[in-house]
Amino acid sequence: MNTQSSNAPLDGSPLTAVAPVSDTKRYSERITALLRHPRSRIRITPGWRAPSITASLRTVTTLVHTSRHRVSPAMWKKLIGTPAPADEALFLVTLSAMADPDSLIGSVRDATIDIHSLFRSVANQAAWIQQDRQGEDLVWTWHCLMTQRDLETATLCEGQDAA
Repeated sequence: MNTQSSNAPLDGSPLTAVAPVSDTKRYSERITALLRHPRSRIRITPGWRAPSITASLRTVTTLVHTSRHRVSPAMWKKLIGTPAPADEALFLVTLSAMADPDSLIGSVRDATIDIHSLFRSVANQAAWIQQDRQGEDLVWTWHCLMTQRDLETATLCEGQDAA
């Protein structure tokens, strides 16, 4: 499994340097809304599933699962080396996209650009991001450290962009 970690939102990756299109922003808003909903909190109960949406992007139609897990300030500090924000709910957010090869329009690289743009729009406020690559060409997973304020700010910023 290949992983790439950073303490900043992947500024150096050429696949993440693309500005999101309007569809990406719309799906980003839906994913952020899912993350804010209590159902997105990981539960250790039989039958719990991460909420998902189907996103029809320019180059691929993908099923995006989203979840968040509450983390302690100690875990936050261990992952990024700096103290956690005080008096904040802290979350490890997981974004995972899976696509069927038949839904691919163009190359896997083009689909990766679209997925990275979508994930970057959601995780824009994240203090830490890690990409997981598990050998599957049409599976993308990002893990991000975010605060409750980050999740709320992302929605407010998107609303202001639309105004």
